[in-house]
Amino acid sequence: MYEIHMQLYSVLQSERRFNSQLYDLRDRLEQSHSTNRSLQNYVEFLKNSYTAVFSDTISGLPTSANHRSACADAAPRTLYH
Repeated sequence: MYEIHMQLYSVLQSERRFNSQLYDLRDRLEQSHSTNRSLQNYVEFLKNSYTAVFSDTISGLPTSANHRSACADAAPRTLYH
């Protein structure tokens, strides 16, 4: 009878530990989801801010082909160039 009682106690202790670990993992997962949402919102904020601040500047930039040509023309000449 004593052995059965001890086995039952051991099973109950294991179940409590398992439930506690499960609760902790669920809590950490929710915190992780919350952090991800916050970071995604922050990235969207940065994108919108960047667009708002630099949209006028970006629209005035030359195209990449013209930019390369302008940079090549402006590059200092060396003896080997």
